Formats: sequence, C-alpha cells, structure tokens
Amino acid sequence: MSEFGMSRSQKRTAVIFSSVILCFALLFLRVFLVATGDELQSVAKSQSSYTLTVDESRGTIYDCNFQPLVNSESSYVLSILPSDEAAAAIADALPAEERIKALTLFESGKPFLQKADTPYIYAKGIDVFTVKHRYATKQLAAHIIGHLDSEGKGAMGIERAYDELLTANSGRLSVTYTVDALRHPLASIAPEVTREGYENPQGVVLTLDKELQQIAEEEGARMIQKGAVVIMEAETGKIRAAASFPSFSPTDIAASLNDKNAPLVNRCFAAYNVGSTFKLSGLAAALEAGITTDYKYTCGGNITVDTLNFFCHNRAGHGELDMNGALEHSCNPYFINLGQQTGYDKLYEMAVRMGFGRADELGQGIKTASGSLPEMATLQNKAVLANFSFGQGELTATPVQIAKLVAVFANGGKMVYPSVVEGISDTTGSQLATPYERPQAYQIISQSIAETVKQMMVNVVEKGSGKNAKPIKNGAGGKTGSAQTGVYEADKEIVHAWFAGFFPAQTPKYVVVVLNEGMNSGGDYAAPVFREIADRVQNLEMRRVEKDS
Repeated sequence: MSEFGMSRSQKRTAVIFSSVILCFALLFLRVFLVATGDELQSVAKSQSSYTLTVDESRGTIYDCNFQPLVNSESSYVLSILPSDEAAAAIADALPAEERIKALTLFESGKPFLQKADTPYIYAKGIDVFTVKHRYATKQLAAHIIGHLDSEGKGAMGIERAYDELLTANSGRLSVTYTVDALRHPLASIAPEVTREGYENPQGVVLTLDKELQQIAEEEGARMIQKGAVVIMEAETGKIRAAASFPSFSPTDIAASLNDKNAPLVNRCFAAYNVGSTFKLSGLAAALEAGITTDYKYTCGGNITVDTLNFFCHNRAGHGELDMNGALEHSCNPYFINLGQQTGYDKLYEMAVRMGFGRADELGQGIKTASGSLPEMATLQNKAVLANFSFGQGELTATPVQIAKLVAVFANGGKMVYPSVVEGISDTTGSQLATPYERPQAYQIISQSIAETVKQMMVNVVEKGSGKNAKPIKNGAGGKTGSAQTGVYEADKEIVHAWFAGFFPAQTPKYVVVVLNEGMNSGGDYAAPVFREIADRVQNLEMRRVEKDS
C-alpha cells in the first residue's frame, strides 16, 4: 500500500477513535452532571429514606385574651423502628388490644406510628411525640368555631369563614428514617425530625372570652335543653360568649346529623318569635312620640281590637297601670293600647332603627339570620298592630338582635354593631396584627329616653316579672318574654321563654340574652339562667382585679 493510502487509513481510524472517545466523554459528563444535579439527588434521597407524617396542624383560633380555643388538648404518638427492644417496651406500655395490633406491624420491618397514653416509654428505636388535637373532648364555642370536612377544609363557622388564612398557616410534623438499598431502616442512624410550620401560632382572634364562654356553656347546659345564651359588651357590641344548646362534637358530626334536637343549628344566630322583649322598642317609640311614663290604662284581663279579643296572662286583670307598672307586670293589653296610641308608623320606624329585620355581620363571612319584620302597610290593620305591639305575629329576631336592643338602653341610646371577630394575630400569636374593622356605635334615641327605659328595666328585676334574674350584688335590669309560636305539640302551643337584660344595674357592662325553647315562662325558665351567669361573671371579674392588683 502506498504511503499516501496508509496515511488516509490511519487518519480515518484516528477520526473514528476520536469520535468514540468524545461520545464516551460526553456520556460520562452527562452522568456526572445528572448525578450531582437536583433531580438525581432527590431520587436518591427518596430511595434512601422512609418518612412518616406524625401530625398536621392548622392556623390557631384565639379568644380575646389570646388564649387558644383550639389545639388545647394533646396526646402522644410513638414513632417505632421495629426491634426486639422496642417490642418489649410497647408490650408493657400499651393496652392488650393496641399491643396486639402494634406487634403485628413489627413483622413488616418498617417504621410505624402508634398512639400511646403516656410519654414514658423508653427503648432504642422509639421516639415519642406530643401532638395537638384540633378540638377538645368537650369543645368550647363549637358553633362559633365550627368544624372541618373530610378533606380537612373548613365546613362551618370560623373554620369555614377563615379557611384560606387557617390553611395558609398549616404545618406538618414528620420523622424520616434512613434506609439501605433494600429499603431496610438503618438503626445506626438517628431519624430526622422535621417541623414544617407545625403549630404555627398565627391565626384568627375572636371577641369571645374563654372564661365567660365557659360560664355561659356550663350554666346554660344545667338549665336549658334547647336554646341559647349571648353575652355582649353593652358599649362595644363585642360578643364575649355565644352558647347554643344542645352542642355538638366537631370530631363526630355524623352523630348530630339525625338528632331531632338539631345540635348543629347555632341558635344564637337563628330567628325566633320574641314576645314581650319587643315591648322595649315600643316604649322607646311611645316616649319619643311624646307619651309620658304617667300614661295610664286599666287592664281588665283582655282588650278587644277590631272584634278580636286579646287576653292578658293575668285573666283577672292588673287594674290601672302606668308605663312602669305595665312593664313590671308585662301587661299585654296595656301595650296593645299603647301601640294604638303611638301609631303603626312610629312603632315600625323604631323597630327598623333597632335593627329588626336585618342580618348582623359578625365577622368575615359570619352572619346571623335577618329575622322578619312585618311590612309597614300591614300594620295599618289594627289587629295586626295589636299583635306587633307585644312582639307577636310575623315578628321574629335572633338572640343577637335582642342583645342589640337591650344594649341601646344600657349604653345611653347608641346602636352597636355586634361582632365575634377581633382580627388576625401576628406571627407570634400574642398580639393583633390586622383588626377586623366594624362601624362605630351611633346614637339612635336620646340619652334621656334610654335612661328612662333603663330604670324601668331595673324595676322589672327589683319588683316585677324579672325578680328571678336579680344577682346577689350590683343589681340588674331586664325584660322577660314568653313568646307564642303558633306551633302545637299534642294540642299545646309551644312557647319560648326569654330574658334579656344587663348588669350591673347602674353602670351596665354586659348584656345577657337567654332563650329557653319550649318553656312557658321567661320569668321562671330564662331569668334564673341570667342570674347565675351574672353572679359568676361578677365573681370572675373580682378575681381578675385581685390578680392584677
């Protein structure tokens, strides 16, 4: 072969060889880059580890003093790496049924989680974690807080209204074990515990006071089968307690779905016939129309309006009464007559001013029912006006609306905007970062009229139908109500018992509204609940003052 031919062959071989070498070089470079890249690192890590999610958390819900209303109870969870030593430890610590289930999990050789009643379980391969329960065994303010659905999303109450915020502050507690190529855990390497935002303290701050809520729930549960208790600050409209009966367990919603007593209904926000508590609005309208407290009417036990006979609860009649006496005895014929004298238009306009017929927005996405207010045109019918004058007929309202009504007389004539939300906490959960903006209270009746009705309400408690509401000290004012519903059971009409009042008598701080469904007398079945609450709240406040001094 010629020198030239050999040169071309050698060159061709050299080119092919160089190309092969270059391909291998590029291949090795790619392998190196992938091996050191995030993708392979992630794959390698997942193939060499085994992670257990111990618990998941959600943003916190606080009372007005930044006391948690959720995540207040805890329990223990064991993360167990199977070994003879770990098996012996749990055999002694767990109940028989749980012990059998746990020991069967050892056969897989994989780490697993196990609930425990005590944290005092010591063995190599066992890590003990304290986990928070979202809801307590007996959850306070269940109707306000609400509950989660099967996917962990808010389904009711604050949980639903502020789901986006509470979800954004979710967290996870996990433990990761290192495993070998056959996915067997390596006991020689300690597991890695990760707390990704677990127990994040940021959340929603409510106006509720945890201790006042406790009082309302305890006293209500003792004396109310179905009904509600609302405690509200007279000056601000901030709801310090809202208890609905019966209550429910947020961890077992299914148990409440078919309960005939409808425990999932928040009766604090639901509309009911209100009866004689509405007479307070009628008094304000009459006084504003120029009718004085000296106005007299003689009750003979009934009154006839347009051929319809309206009876007094005292069929023998109360005799001659002035305005004070009529409120003390809750005399229906007096108020029917007073309504006719005042005029349908003035009664209606005052009811609108007092907030009847309008829903109350208590926080983002938290509303009460609107209740019902008759059309003004229908009140031109004297018989319809007669019913309206003592809170019967088409009129309905929520316990929150009745609390607003009472607050007007307790605070000098101002209409407040009720609320259950204070705002959003900061990231430490110790102070408010974003307050919930609510309108300011405004004057709707004169201070003199408010003071006049207030003193009449004090007389109701001192010597009238509300005697059973009188607390041990500092007095109170209020109004009883026995509201006919037009609904019958076993030929007997269902009547709701109400008491709506304030305390202390001369310097009112709190308004308390009590509704006891299906009980005939507000004086007998609602006023005593008010009294017990007032006594306990005042004792609590004394202790708080002593503690701070």
